[in-house]
Amino acid sequence: MSAGVANATLRLATLGSRFLLVLVLARLLDTAELGVYGLFSASLSLGMFFLGFEFHVFSARELLRLPESERPALIRDQFVLHGIAYVVGAPLFLLFFVSGALPWKHAPWLYVLVVLEHALQEIFRFLVVLSRPLQASTVSFLRSGAWVYGVIGVMAIRPDLRRLDVVWAGWLGGVVMALFAGWRCMRHLAWNEVRGRPIDFRRLHRGLSISCRFLIASLSDRGMYFFDRYLLQCFWGNEAVGVYTFFTNITSAIQTALEAGVTQIFLPKLIASGAQGSSTTEVRTTLRQFGAAMAKTLFALVVTAAAGIFVVLPWTSKLVYRHELATYWVLLAAATVLGLGQIPHFALYSLGDDRPIIRSVVVGFLVAAAANLLLIPENGAVGAALSLLVGVSVVGVLKAIALRRQFR
Repeated sequence: MSAGVANATLRLATLGSRFLLVLVLARLLDTAELGVYGLFSASLSLGMFFLGFEFHVFSARELLRLPESERPALIRDQFVLHGIAYVVGAPLFLLFFVSGALPWKHAPWLYVLVVLEHALQEIFRFLVVLSRPLQASTVSFLRSGAWVYGVIGVMAIRPDLRRLDVVWAGWLGGVVMALFAGWRCMRHLAWNEVRGRPIDFRRLHRGLSISCRFLIASLSDRGMYFFDRYLLQCFWGNEAVGVYTFFTNITSAIQTALEAGVTQIFLPKLIASGAQGSSTTEVRTTLRQFGAAMAKTLFALVVTAAAGIFVVLPWTSKLVYRHELATYWVLLAAATVLGLGQIPHFALYSLGDDRPIIRSVVVGFLVAAAANLLLIPENGAVGAALSLLVGVSVVGVLKAIALRRQFR
């Protein structure tokens, strides 16, 4: 019981931290600076996909099939693969600055943070798959929560430190603490079994052949959420990106809460039951439980977000956010559709039916990108929100159709 309370407390503190950070930045910084923060976060997120190849899609299922004595070897081999990517992929991040999307002064921060954030993300995923939710929540809190409260305190007390580089410094400190904690949480594994054992390049090759297909889907998925920001900056400037970042931060908290409160709990069970095939009673029961928990939690979060915006807007003391309130309602609708779409997504993933997931996301991205090109030049932030709603709707419908065929 005490572990459950601690886990829930850590999740709530983590969920509230980034949400609170953007609210504080919206109040203390210019809207254009908030736009730079949004583009920096988007670039970091995209960079993590290039470094990770979505290899966790393969390793999560593989890890649970291996005996405990062989699991450390898989984890080591995966990080060897990522280490190579950290070196080879470094020049790719220059594109964010050469293109003018970000100022050059943020370049060192971006590269250091993207590497450490990715390593932490993989550790977090391993802890989730190994059914260690409290340790995973602790690492997540240090990574995304603890340092945020410190930065907010510093900015509140010292007006001269209300700068983005202070945010990056606090972010780096939190990531370093989380890496240390993550390693301690994984010391229980049989690392002695790894000594003298060669790297299994054949397994890495097999994993890459699977995960690279998902990389295309993941980049398409992220493209739906980040392509619009770069396009907004191109046509409307950093202030428009700041407004869009402010509203997307609120609605994306819904997805984060669903992941922490539902997906992380059900994922190991979904994978285990899905391995038995779609015809078993266990997988159908698990999917019904997952779907019911997802729908109930989503409803509560959406109602809270709809009411909470009227409390948040006066606190920012900036009229520009009130003038763009229509953007928020469209984004909230997109978040609702996206949450419902996670039910067929994880059902297909647990059953190992990867192709419909990839196809649906790629099609959704292409539709959203076309809508962005049509709507953003004339409509700005609300056009970006409408494009996202169209894109996630297409993805959700295609995944639901694929799941229906799977059960037939």
